[in-house]
Amino acid sequence: MTLNNKLLKREYKKTLFPVMFSILGGIINTLIDSIFVSQKLGQSGLSAVNLSMPIYLIMCTFGSLVGSGASILSANELGRENNVKAKEYCRYGITLCVLAGAVLTIAGLILCRPISTFLAGNDTELTELVYGYILITIFGCIPLLISYFPIYYLPLEGKTHDISIMMVIMIGCDVLFDLLFIYILNLGTYGAATASLLSTLIACVYSFIKLEICNSDFKFGFSKLRKNDIISILRTGSPTAMGNLADTLKLLFLNIIITEVGGTGYIAVWSVLNTLSELSITVTSGVPSAASPLIGVYYISKENKSLSIITKLEVRYGILLSTVFCLAIIIFHEFIEMLFSFEYSIMLPILCLGIYAIFDSIGSILIGFFNCTEKIALSNVMVALRKLILPILSILFCAENNLYLWLFLPISAILTVVCEIILVLYYKKNKTDTPLSFPLLLDERMEKENLVLDFTTGLSSEEICNASDQIQNFCKDNGFDKKITMYIQLAIEEILVIIATNDNSLESADLRVIALPNEKVLRIRYSGKEYNPFSQSLDNDEMMGVAMLSKIASNVKFSYVIGMNVTNVLF
Repeated sequence: MTLNNKLLKREYKKTLFPVMFSILGGIINTLIDSIFVSQKLGQSGLSAVNLSMPIYLIMCTFGSLVGSGASILSANELGRENNVKAKEYCRYGITLCVLAGAVLTIAGLILCRPISTFLAGNDTELTELVYGYILITIFGCIPLLISYFPIYYLPLEGKTHDISIMMVIMIGCDVLFDLLFIYILNLGTYGAATASLLSTLIACVYSFIKLEICNSDFKFGFSKLRKNDIISILRTGSPTAMGNLADTLKLLFLNIIITEVGGTGYIAVWSVLNTLSELSITVTSGVPSAASPLIGVYYISKENKSLSIITKLEVRYGILLSTVFCLAIIIFHEFIEMLFSFEYSIMLPILCLGIYAIFDSIGSILIGFFNCTEKIALSNVMVALRKLILPILSILFCAENNLYLWLFLPISAILTVVCEIILVLYYKKNKTDTPLSFPLLLDERMEKENLVLDFTTGLSSEEICNASDQIQNFCKDNGFDKKITMYIQLAIEEILVIIATNDNSLESADLRVIALPNEKVLRIRYSGKEYNPFSQSLDNDEMMGVAMLSKIASNVKFSYVIGMNVTNVLF
């Protein structure tokens, strides 16, 4: 009996592409602004949008800090079957974002002019273009922060398709508003930023209305903030925020270094590479973000084999999709050059970026995993290396040794993977007395002591009977008496038959049996629409076995978590 990846692969794929699309939507907004502005205002307009990005990233830093932190904690609470606390974390996060957004807006409006001057240097024309983009972006601070919540919480409700609709609305509105404000009303960078603001606001309103009418557990609302819960949210979300903050600092330092080395010609190339690298974030951030709800739930219930399957799926899809991205930007390099009004080839810098994306996708997966499994400090160290320290050291190394400058991109990504492996080995050896697995650092004592059995079974009558019969060896090895063994076999047979009868499309279910000193647990996970086999009338003959089981078991719990049905039977 083995655990296969059918259920997890189905749920992961169901989440992966909408989450990637949600990240792509925000990136495309910026990309659309860059293209429209560069076509209308030339390379000075493109540079202005690029130079304004640190301010945008600072806002994204706080939005992702609170949104990711709250959603991971909510996923952990769902794993503990504490739905009330899971809802509270959502409301805490929204309240915190509104209050912080108001403070950032006021501070930004006061400091907008000096910030623009600092970012643009002594170029008066460029300063005005930067000022226009930053000013409108600051006005949209609160909607931008709040927009992270539907993206993080819709997967917890199993409503990932709504993320795609939200992004279609955002992208479509941004194109229309850009055409209106930049080309018809001729508002320049003011118009580009206004288009992004309005499209984000409309998409955000849609998503919260959708959560409201779908009777979601995670609705727009406020709650009185508590110090401990705020600290928990900020701590849990710190790796995501650290990533955004590091991106902001990296962009500032790299802009200075690249300008110093190659002048305006290199900074124009870097503007394109930076814009394209934002597209690669669709993969490097989307792959681990899609796995985050699954990891949060499975980690709390200590399902290590499932966590290993999830990570393997991440690596597989991460390498595949980043390779597709690499090939795409190489094949279409001439189109990219035309799009950004380049009169010379930039294929080699684009090639360096493509290789970088492949290795960077691997580096991001471990960071996301450790963030969700309560190894926050380790995750933060990896983020600082990946996002800030290694890129800057790599570009300085290339510049000092007269190497091709854009080689710093693949060099930094390869070094990131190497450093992460070293850090994991160090943590495994020195940070705990508990034996941990490599590279996920999971406590596998229960598996090694044969106290837990994870396996997948088909739902035909023959496969259900085989699963029931084969589990006897596990029960025997753990000293179960014959009565408990018979109860577990009865539970498997009755529950699986009922769920298979209710949904003919189900092919399999994942089972987990745990041998605790004073309690034996059977957990059954299956996909499809929400269905609790114990919620039906137990009076008819078909439900006789389930009715008997509900009396025999010490407790029966059912929950519908991240699009999966979970039935726990305790003896």
